[in-house]
Amino acid sequence: MIKRIKELTDIPNTIEENLPTSPDQILLLDIETTGFHADRSDLYLIGCGYYENGSWKISQFFAESSKDQQELLKAFSDIACKKTLLIHYNGNRFDVPYLKRKYESFGLKDPLDRLTGFDVYKRLNLYSGFLKLSDMKLRTVMGFMGIEREDAGGGELVRVYGDYLIDRRESQLDELLSHNLQDLSGLLKIMPLLSVSDLFDKPVRAVKARIERASVPGGDSKHELMLKLRLNSSIPVKINTMSKGCYFGCRGNEGVLRIPIFEGELKYFYADYKNYYYFPQEDQAIHKSVSAFSDSSFREQAKAYNCYTRKLGIYLPEYSDEFIPFFKKVYDTNELFLEFTDERKTDREFCSSYAHHILRMMAS
Repeated sequence: MIKRIKELTDIPNTIEENLPTSPDQILLLDIETTGFHADRSDLYLIGCGYYENGSWKISQFFAESSKDQQELLKAFSDIACKKTLLIHYNGNRFDVPYLKRKYESFGLKDPLDRLTGFDVYKRLNLYSGFLKLSDMKLRTVMGFMGIEREDAGGGELVRVYGDYLIDRRESQLDELLSHNLQDLSGLLKIMPLLSVSDLFDKPVRAVKARIERASVPGGDSKHELMLKLRLNSSIPVKINTMSKGCYFGCRGNEGVLRIPIFEGELKYFYADYKNYYYFPQEDQAIHKSVSAFSDSSFREQAKAYNCYTRKLGIYLPEYSDEFIPFFKKVYDTNELFLEFTDERKTDREFCSSYAHHILRMMAS
């Protein structure tokens, strides 16, 4: 077995702000194998990252033959027994079950059972639609954050390992170790992107609200609401995304939302339609306590679809019944609107709540 230890010198101190627990309790994991099934392939490299004496280090245990697998597992156990949180990237689907099966097959005590797992892929994948990346592979996420890699990718690693077992060239060993090292250091470096979840889990603060004119390609200009936001956490990359006509952009602790405005007439539907009459000529429903003595030839019993009153105003889209009253264009639709009154235009608490509402919609 070959053991290599490398200190990471390019990890900023601020990385600790984004870690789920104390750095000295964390163990990063990434393995390399000759196949997907533990019973029919070999484990040839275990890489693990940990915090020690004020810096992040990577230890790599490399099998020079299949006979070294048991020694790799024991070396990993010696480190894992001192930690409490295992961090990996999509390791729940491969790395963890693979290692568990290897420990079982060699009759060794499994150190993973006592560790709490933290899958960074699983956390970030919740916001894949919001981030609008081509995929959520670690290499893609690293590129999104501007983190450069020097390796060519992992597709040919099994072949390189096979060649190494024959040729024993140092360049082949370096290629295998380098890929694993960059996976582990990249896993650590993308941790700040987890702060994206704070956009939806923590309230944002609207510091400015303004109605602006927006140009619509091929159509008339319309208005939109611009909300300038102060974010709860610092976002490490520039994000620009759209959903259902709403735009969001941010970097650091500042963000901006642009939401289309509907100007015109909408309908408010009364739920207790049995207590209303509908007046076709006026195209509105009136409560029976007011209209009971009106000429019966001008009215009819209201139905759910025509029990409404019409109102001309300025409206914003709404994606749940969080804000009431809500308005619709027609009865049988899930498209909701809230009235953007003069009072709401200057109400920073409302604007902040509404911004949070829109961001949650964009994350779903």
